[in-house]
Amino acid sequence: MMSSISTRAKLAAQIRSSQCYGLFTLTCLALGILTALWQVQYLGSVWILNEQQEKVQYILDGVALSPYQYRPLAYYVAGIAAIVTNATGVHYAFGFVLLRMLQNAAIFAAFIAYWRAWNINWAGVAVGIALLLYGMSNALTDSDLAFDTYADLLWYAVAGWAILTERDRLVPVVALFAAASRETSIFIPLLHIITTWKQRERLPVALLSLMLWSLTYGGIRITFGPRAEFGAYGHEPGLEMIAYNLSRGLETALNLLATVSIIPAIVIFGWRLLPVLLRHWAIVMVPAWLVFMLWFGVWAETRLFLAPFAVIGIPAIWFVLRRTEL
Repeated sequence: MMSSISTRAKLAAQIRSSQCYGLFTLTCLALGILTALWQVQYLGSVWILNEQQEKVQYILDGVALSPYQYRPLAYYVAGIAAIVTNATGVHYAFGFVLLRMLQNAAIFAAFIAYWRAWNINWAGVAVGIALLLYGMSNALTDSDLAFDTYADLLWYAVAGWAILTERDRLVPVVALFAAASRETSIFIPLLHIITTWKQRERLPVALLSLMLWSLTYGGIRITFGPRAEFGAYGHEPGLEMIAYNLSRGLETALNLLATVSIIPAIVIFGWRLLPVLLRHWAIVMVPAWLVFMLWFGVWAETRLFLAPFAVIGIPAIWFVLRRTEL
């Protein structure tokens, strides 16, 4: 009798687990599809059929300017997606859209796992999903489908989860793929090293992450050779780009508010409430990221800040609110 009850209990637990995984998968797919369709509507089909295809083709042909030619992996995958859909009789542009849907769904799934690795409860994860959904939906100014940017976001989530759950052997592999996707992924091996600095059994793998990242990105630079720098809107990186960013001050402020809301201000206010490791990650990643984007990028294009927002800002806001008496 007891054995029969135990068997039924185990079966019920398995059913509940399957239902949870099914709901999790459907939720991520739905979020991926909705955010992708919102971006497609924002860009318009003409853009995807012309400018997006042209950008992908330049990279596939190896003739794109710096830094885009040094981000080949994400665009090779986009090219394959276009070829496959075209071969099935569907227009190649659907391959771009389908890839964006799957990419976004994977981003939500990976960040859910990452936030859970910080021991954030499901209510906190739900808030994180809402914040990331809000950010991604409003980070579309002057953007294309930006396969490299969203690949970078995905690799950060996977690497963060692997580091926090001590799946260290996975991180060098992630670092390798991330280096081939976007140069801003350099913080992945750095976060790994920071986490394992005083753990002799883990540190060698973290150093391997940095070595593989460096060899991969260095190899890409050598393979494609020096390229003329692409300056956004015709502005050279450096002081000229800083002046351009300052000239778009109001637009930049509004776009940042529409992407990250007041999360940075709350995190700064509650800095001492954050876990020590998260503070160390923030100190290494966030200031350098801001300076890099000010020097090379356009701050009004707020998709460039989604990675630090999701990796640092969203878990930080949970720790601040959880430990603050309201």
